[in-house]
Amino acid sequence: MALIDAQKFYRDLEKGQTAPLYFLFGEEPYLLNQSVERFKYAVLTEGAVDFNYSLFYASDADVVSVRDAVETLPMMAARRLVILKEAQELTDKEWAELEPLFESPVDSTVFVILASRVDKRKKQIRLLLDKADCVEFKKPYENQIPSWINYIAQSLGLTISNDAILLL
Repeated sequence: MALIDAQKFYRDLEKGQTAPLYFLFGEEPYLLNQSVERFKYAVLTEGAVDFNYSLFYASDADVVSVRDAVETLPMMAARRLVILKEAQELTDKEWAELEPLFESPVDSTVFVILASRVDKRKKQIRLLLDKADCVEFKKPYENQIPSWINYIAQSLGLTISNDAILLL
């Protein structure tokens, strides 16, 4: 697929338009974690969370279990959500085990891979950048922080003054 803009990514999620494979990466942990919550609201219904949501951490997870979760059909829902965090911890052998899921994603599952650091020279990362919908979350520059704080406040339904933003 391609690298998509974060704002377009959020708009698509709000509309319920999701792809079967996402690769989210970057140095901004707040935005990466927020995206997980947004996926939960966009993909899952309230009663289906227990059956159709799986969260794995690459450092602890067995890759076979991750692959099984992705290939499992959803129960009483249209789609499953499988999230793999800290993908930078995967070994080359573990990446190779997941490659078939990149080549032919499962349509009934939204598989989200998150990584804080990526080496874009690695074969598996290049494959993900080619096959998945990718979003890079960069740390905001100093001059972007006030508008970022204002955006977060507005998304929470709050109003914040410019003086308060500068104090933060």
